[in-house]
Amino acid sequence: MMRAICLAFALLLSTHSAAAQDPDLYEVMQPVDRPSAEIAIQPDGEDLLVTIALEDPVSTLFLDPADVVRDDALQIETPGLSLSDNTISSSEPFSRVTFRLVEDLTERDAKYPPFYRVGPGRLIYLQAIYPDQTWWDIELRWASLPDGWTRWPDESLPQGYVYIGPDQEIIRAGGAQFVFDGNGSEEFEAEIREMVVGSLAHLTDMFGMPPETTPFFAASIIPSDRSFNTGDVTDSAMVGLRFMGEAPDPTAPGTLSYTRSLVLHEGVHFWNGGVAHFANGTPMWLHEGGAEYIATLSSYQLGWTDEEHLRGTFASWLERCRTSLGYWDEVALNDLDFIPSNLRYSCGPLLHLLGELYLAETSGGQTVAETWRDTVAFAAATDERTYTLEDWVSASGGPELLQRPALAALLATSGPERWDTINSEMARLGVESGEVTNPPLRARTALMFLIGAQCSELEPGQGYGFYSGPETYRLDTPPGCGLLTGNPVVATLGRTPVTTISAEDYAHMQETCASGGTIAFGKEDGEVIDVPCPGPLRDAATQPSISDLPDIPAFAR
Repeated sequence: MMRAICLAFALLLSTHSAAAQDPDLYEVMQPVDRPSAEIAIQPDGEDLLVTIALEDPVSTLFLDPADVVRDDALQIETPGLSLSDNTISSSEPFSRVTFRLVEDLTERDAKYPPFYRVGPGRLIYLQAIYPDQTWWDIELRWASLPDGWTRWPDESLPQGYVYIGPDQEIIRAGGAQFVFDGNGSEEFEAEIREMVVGSLAHLTDMFGMPPETTPFFAASIIPSDRSFNTGDVTDSAMVGLRFMGEAPDPTAPGTLSYTRSLVLHEGVHFWNGGVAHFANGTPMWLHEGGAEYIATLSSYQLGWTDEEHLRGTFASWLERCRTSLGYWDEVALNDLDFIPSNLRYSCGPLLHLLGELYLAETSGGQTVAETWRDTVAFAAATDERTYTLEDWVSASGGPELLQRPALAALLATSGPERWDTINSEMARLGVESGEVTNPPLRARTALMFLIGAQCSELEPGQGYGFYSGPETYRLDTPPGCGLLTGNPVVATLGRTPVTTISAEDYAHMQETCASGGTIAFGKEDGEVIDVPCPGPLRDAATQPSISDLPDIPAFAR
């Protein structure tokens, strides 16, 4: 029975005292005593119980600085102990702590899920239970596994995900390994395997070397009223793919396109985060933006997307970067102490696109992909196996790349004028672009205006909005949102399907608002909510559109 499964392992750890672990003392003191600790992991229903038994008592136990554990996912069960700021502490010395790891299938605040199930197996992010590895010399020994179970990777001290589960659940194909939770169709699983194998072949050829370890993909489909997909990759080429919502239709073009991009993105990290690693202080837009840019180009080069999709993706980076960075309009990207995810995955690839255009103009054929290949190869040949932004720029052929007008405008300047510079430089370099609107933008503009007028009595800190779907929009309207309170699912707006609002439909809503009328919100169940329009409805929002790309090597296939 699953409840009877007990997995234990021991760690031999080193430290010298809680005081010596003070970060201010890192550079001047070294650990001297090396007491051992034994850590036991035991499945307990849907959770994992973790017990750390220390040879010497301590009053403060620092966990790994990766800070992957959220307070709601790690629950201390030993009386008198508490978790705060990635630290377990007590007013009295302790030599034993038991905590519960709760299954968590989402990624929040750039932290990976510490533990979740994949079918009968488990995916565990081991940094969730490691002490601070600066001060603890860790030796990992697995005591036992249930009959027929295996673990991957089997290295002595995994950094990142480890899979434990029945060996028969692992599918080995095309130089990769796979486990599925069984919630999807055989056709979908086959598509995942096929796209992984194709991605690995393409990226191996591009980087000129294979991944350092055998890639392992754990794919889960989680029933949920939310609809999004996400992927995490850790050292040893361990990938967690999570599809939230209904089981994806593998034949749907949108599903295939997004999943292929996700697989390619995580695959790039086998090289720029596995074969080599970014050094401390390297901006996150380089690492993540490089993966997103190469994944997008690779999907096009493999024939998985067409040029229209490629141009649309480039335009979306420009729009999302412009929108996201608008929150810091008076701050240059270089001046941000922390680059949040929305900037990493929009401004990051946009910077690579701009770099590509400049390289095509000046380098005589060098591409961004080749720049990454050379950067990874250079780093892999060093003792540290790390690279910096300066290394990447050097591999591009010269230190002046970041000084080119569009890149400098995004990295080192602030204010709306930077976008004029970027747009003019893109045009000069052969990118034909403009501003367009469409049904989703019309719906977004009208909905946010009408919802905002209703949400006039929210509690401090509360927000509002909506989640778009293929045929309906689910409003995010908490108490205080008047007629729209209760998160209704909207199918029509102004008697028109909310996903197909035309220019004529939008003009009619503008006329209604100008005359002080009401706009009908048609719910999915047929009920209609007549919402007063409080005044003039502005023109629908626009977004960049790219109609043509220059004829350069990177965009050929």
